[in-house]
Amino acid sequence: MITIVGYRPLAIDYEALPPFANTKSLSFDGTDDRVLIPSSNWGADSFTISMWINPSVVTGFQMLLGGSGYSIGNGLGFYINGSTIHPWVSVGGVANGLFISASVLAVGTWTHLILVRNKNVGWDLYINGSLTDQSTIRKTEDFTSANSFLAKHYNDNYYYNGKMDEVCILDRIATPSEIAKLSSSPTVDLIDLNPISWYRMGDNGAWKSPQWLIPNNENKDKVSNYSIYTDGVDESVNIGSLTAIESVSNFSISFWIKQINITTQRYIFGTYVSGSNRFDAYQLTTGAVRLVLDGGRVYGDFDIRGQGWVNITAVFDGSLTGNINRLKCYVNGTDLTVNQLGTIPATTNVGGNDFKIGTMGGLATGHIGAYFNNFAVFDYSLTQQNVTDIYNLGTPNDLTSLSPTNWIKLGDNATFTGGVWTAPDEVGSNPGTSINMDIEDRIGEAPYSTNNALSFNMDEVDRVTDVPT
Repeated sequence: MITIVGYRPLAIDYEALPPFANTKSLSFDGTDDRVLIPSSNWGADSFTISMWINPSVVTGFQMLLGGSGYSIGNGLGFYINGSTIHPWVSVGGVANGLFISASVLAVGTWTHLILVRNKNVGWDLYINGSLTDQSTIRKTEDFTSANSFLAKHYNDNYYYNGKMDEVCILDRIATPSEIAKLSSSPTVDLIDLNPISWYRMGDNGAWKSPQWLIPNNENKDKVSNYSIYTDGVDESVNIGSLTAIESVSNFSISFWIKQINITTQRYIFGTYVSGSNRFDAYQLTTGAVRLVLDGGRVYGDFDIRGQGWVNITAVFDGSLTGNINRLKCYVNGTDLTVNQLGTIPATTNVGGNDFKIGTMGGLATGHIGAYFNNFAVFDYSLTQQNVTDIYNLGTPNDLTSLSPTNWIKLGDNATFTGGVWTAPDEVGSNPGTSINMDIEDRIGEAPYSTNNALSFNMDEVDRVTDVPT
């Protein structure tokens, strides 16, 4: 990998390419390989699905794209059946085939497919740019679902065995000129079509063992596209002893959180030895975030529940007087600190237990269910301008110029081995290691970045150089 011109430092090192090129696809083994894509933002109205496929076998049913509503609710099953194209629609768990195309697929041959749903009108199938099949059944249902799989039935098997490339989804009907562009040899940039999702598959992918991270193309140059999820039961991330906050007069911590509407008091992060030796953040029953440093408490006057991604920055300066001056709680770049009780000390008394995210080190209860992204520690007191720059109007920024002592992006560069996630410390020596988490706890979203895909059960060698020409 090399640095891509125009990319921010420390962004995921996606493959560097010319202004536009299609040089790689993904190869699926037909056994358990699959790619998870979010689909909650399309399927309610008209839509267009475009992709290139090159099957390795042309026998039986193989799922190209399967929505999570399929077989248990409303959902789409975009199958091939032998050498034919055979899409199905499920409504209330009852599946109906839309049509069966002529025998058009051949092993080792690239074929372009477009499936269009014109709501209230019907369905159109285009093969290599030509309209071949139509249907007027199941034309009004809402197919919005939480997620979809490429190369697998969402609730069953029917794995696809072959190569797939340039999956593009529009939340509208493609025009005739757009259909011609989509079905031409994929050496043209599709950005002007404003796709809701565009997965280059091999191109723009990054291998972070054991997964391929395949960002929605519009997100490829963002600092962060992936996050981790803690379930609120027993999952957390241990980042060890944070020396930057132990026996010091200044420090700052910034992080992003998307809370899943838990209404009870839960610990967001921290370390605890006793009431006079602790630093932690936890959510009050009101949804506000309270910061506790040794014997003093303040909180940010903002309900984080149901707000989507929120940036919280804690800034400690023991040289000042008064709790709300010594320990500030910034929410989305704004100082919303309210004094609560006790006294924030001039020098911290923190130390003795590991620091954890998703709960508090030193305690066994109070886990929070939330998404986390870009946890950073600084050995000085951030200014208001620093905090504003970190918030960056809701998009995680490159923190290098602020010289953090620790910066754990959490989702983007993490690897999963032996049932444990390891999220590297980009600048320091405190990698995060997961507790009770699994492979599905890396999520394809981050602040101001959605619809990012990731693989399961695939290998690094599954990115191949066989592409449509």
